[in-house]
Amino acid sequence: MTNNSGLRPNNAQPATVLEGLMQDWPLTLDRVVRRMESTAASASIADLSPAGIRRRTFAETARRIRRIGPALQARGIQAGDRVATIGFNTLHHLELFLGVPAAGAVLHTVNPRLAEDHLEYVLTHGGSRLAFLDADLAPSLLPVLRRIPQLESVILLESDDYEDFLSTGEPEHFVFQELEERQAAALCYTSGTTGLPKGVLYSHRSNFLHALGICLAEGMGISSRDTVLPVVPLFHANAWGLPHAAGLTGADLVLPGRATSGEAVARLIESEKVTFTAGVPTVLASLLEYADQNPGVLDSLRTAVTGGAPMTVSLLDGYARHGVNLLQGWGMTETSPNVTLSRPPRNAQSGDEANSYLMTAGRLNPLVDARLVGKSGEDLPWDGKAAGEIQLQSPHAAKGYYKDSEASAEKVDNGWLRTGDLATIDPDGYVRLRDRLKDLIKSGGEWIPTAELEQHILSSPAVSDVAVVARPDERWGERPVAFIVPGKDGGLDQQELTDYLRDRVPAWWIPDTFHVVDNLPLTSVGKVDKKVLREKVKA
Repeated sequence: MTNNSGLRPNNAQPATVLEGLMQDWPLTLDRVVRRMESTAASASIADLSPAGIRRRTFAETARRIRRIGPALQARGIQAGDRVATIGFNTLHHLELFLGVPAAGAVLHTVNPRLAEDHLEYVLTHGGSRLAFLDADLAPSLLPVLRRIPQLESVILLESDDYEDFLSTGEPEHFVFQELEERQAAALCYTSGTTGLPKGVLYSHRSNFLHALGICLAEGMGISSRDTVLPVVPLFHANAWGLPHAAGLTGADLVLPGRATSGEAVARLIESEKVTFTAGVPTVLASLLEYADQNPGVLDSLRTAVTGGAPMTVSLLDGYARHGVNLLQGWGMTETSPNVTLSRPPRNAQSGDEANSYLMTAGRLNPLVDARLVGKSGEDLPWDGKAAGEIQLQSPHAAKGYYKDSEASAEKVDNGWLRTGDLATIDPDGYVRLRDRLKDLIKSGGEWIPTAELEQHILSSPAVSDVAVVARPDERWGERPVAFIVPGKDGGLDQQELTDYLRDRVPAWWIPDTFHVVDNLPLTSVGKVDKKVLREKVKA
C-alpha cells in the first residue's frame, strides 16, 4: 500500500538528516585576536594614562596578547581556571580582557567599586587563582585580596610587575590552542542590589554572537569607519561587547582609563575624533553639560548609546542639539547584555513620532526571542497594551547562575530567562518598560509603575533627577515617596509640582511626600540605589 500523505509511518525509522556541505569552525574569542593581527591590523587603540595618550595598533596589541597564553601557563594556569582583573579601561586591562579567554582561561572581571564584603565574596566564589590589579587600587584593595584563600598571586597593572609577567611569554612560539565554542570564556557578577552578587558565566559562543549582534546596522552598527569610546567599564557586562565588536570590525578604540568626568570624556572625543560612545545616563548627562558649555567638542560624535537606567527627554533633546543620535539600549548582565536598541522604524525617522520610539527600550535584536507572561503564567499578546513580565531566550542569555542552583531555579522558567521587568511589546517588537516588578507600588489595590511616574516627574523643568519608592501605609497598603534633585535654578515648589502632575498621571499616582536631596545614591555600576532610599523611608 502506497502512502501518499507525505507523512512517515509510525513504525518507520527516522530519516537521516542531510547536512550542508559547508566548512565549520568554532565561534571562539581567539578569532577576535586573529582578526586584529590580520584584516584589522592597522586599526589603533588609544588610552588616557597619567602620562598622556598612549597608542598602539591592533597588530602591536595582538603581539602582546599572544604573550599572555604562555605567561599564564608558566604560572600553572590551565584551561578553565579563572583569572581575575580589577581595573579600569586601559590598554593593559584590554590585553587581558581579550587575551585570557583566547588562551583558554576564564576572564573574571571584578568591579573595584564593590563593597569590601561583596568584593571578597565574588573573588572567593569565582575561584580565581591569579588576579591582576590596577596599581592605583593596591593600597585599598590588597588587604582584601590577601583574605582570599585560593588566590595565589596578584600582579599590578600599569607597573613593571605586569611587563615582567608578559616577558615570560614567547609569542612567536605560541599557537592558540583549539577551543570549544561552548566552553567558558568570562565570568561577571551581577551588582547585587538584592542579596549577594550572582555569577554569569559567558561562553565563547555567547560572547561572539553578541558581538556580531551589536555590529549589525539594526544593532549598534559598529564598523571599521568608527572610532569607539566605551565609557562603560570593562567590568560591567563585558563593556557591552564593544571591545569584541571593535576587534572583529577594525573600529579604532579609545579607552578613558579612570577619567570619566564630562570634561575628560569630551576632550577625548574631540582629540581622538570619536564617532561612537556608550555609557550610563549619569555619565552622558555630565558629558552633555560640558558640551553645552564648550560648543564643538562633540562635532565628530555621531552616535551615543545609553542604558542601565531610563533615558530622559532632556538628555535626548540635548544630544540632538549637538547633532548626536542618542539611542537607548536595554539588557542585563545575564544577557551579555544588549537585547534591544531604540532605532526608530523607517516610517518614523524624525520628529515627535521618532522620539516616541527613541524613548522606548527599543526593538528586540534579531538573536533574541521574548514573551510576556501575565500574573497567572499566561502568555500575553504583543499589542502594545498588555503588560507582563518580559522573559527572554537567546544564544547570549544565561540559562543559570554559576554555582547557585537555587537562584538559577528562580531566574529561569522552563528555558526562559526571567528579567523581573514589567513591559509591553508592540506588534513590531518594540519594548516599553513599565517598571521593575520589585519596584511596583500597590496603593489601594491599584499598581503604580515607579519608572513611568519618574519619567513624568522628570519632564518638569524644576527637576533634574528623581527616584520613587514605596512607604507602608495603613489605609492604602503602600504610597509613593519621591526623592528629587532640583533643576539648575535650585527652586522647587512642591505644590506646583503636584499641580503639574495632575494633568499627566492618575491622581493616586501622585506622591504624598517629596524629599528634596542634593543627589541620589548610586550602586557600583551607576544605577540609582533604591535599597538605600527604602531604608531612609523606613527610618
